[in-house]
Amino acid sequence: ITTVTVNPLPAVPTISAGGPITFCAGGTVTLSSSAATTYQWNLNGSPIGGATASTYSAITSGDYTITITDANGCSNTSAVTTVTVNPLPSVPTISAGGPTTFCAGGNVTLNSSVATTYQWNLNGLPIGGETSQTYVATASGNYTVTITDVNGCSNTSAATTVTVNSLPTVTTGRRRNCNRIFHARHANDACSTPPGQVVAGFQSGRNTSSKTQRLSITGEPCASSIRECVTRCAAPPAARRATPHGSPARSRRRH
Repeated sequence: ITTVTVNPLPAVPTISAGGPITFCAGGTVTLSSSAATTYQWNLNGSPIGGATASTYSAITSGDYTITITDANGCSNTSAVTTVTVNPLPSVPTISAGGPTTFCAGGNVTLNSSVATTYQWNLNGLPIGGETSQTYVATASGNYTVTITDVNGCSNTSAATTVTVNSLPTVTTGRRRNCNRIFHARHANDACSTPPGQVVAGFQSGRNTSSKTQRLSITGEPCASSIRECVTRCAAPPAARRATPHGSPARSRRRH
């Protein structure tokens, strides 16, 4: 007598996904199999080398199945789970509508390449409400734009650096006896190239009235800054002649 034993197949395994099975490039989803003795994960019908654990991290689009084997060496294969990985949009570019280095009070318009949605960022942080294709920058920093396509996938541009130079501060000084030299000294050396002192004008005399001198700063990134400075100088005392007794000399009349 020959006894034939037919072992039943194990139950058809099931696959459960630990997250969305549609995602953007760079993402992943963990696929888990129901319990069995041994496992073999397959992609588009072909075994995935080394993928013999009960879970598998999928990063590629395709049809995933799991083949399980029981203690009797009998196998069964799951139904297909389809994973879709959407590509990222092209890296956006920023073009500037003018110089990216300017003086306080100025601005530059930054333009993004075309996309579905936009988010402008300053130093890596989103700028609230700035979701159009263009942005008018008025502050120093590193600007980027993050774009999103119809699949919800995003990409971020390289940084465009904007530099806003402060306007120089003008102070004045004067010498005694109404011999006045007006100096423009740069209190903010970040805006001074090179920093230091520029003689803006010279006046002398015995004028007791207020004098207005227009100071213009030259050789600077912010040379357009001009400030009027008003100074007052008292007239020097009247000349006096000494006598032998230390009293002022008196005029003599001829009779």
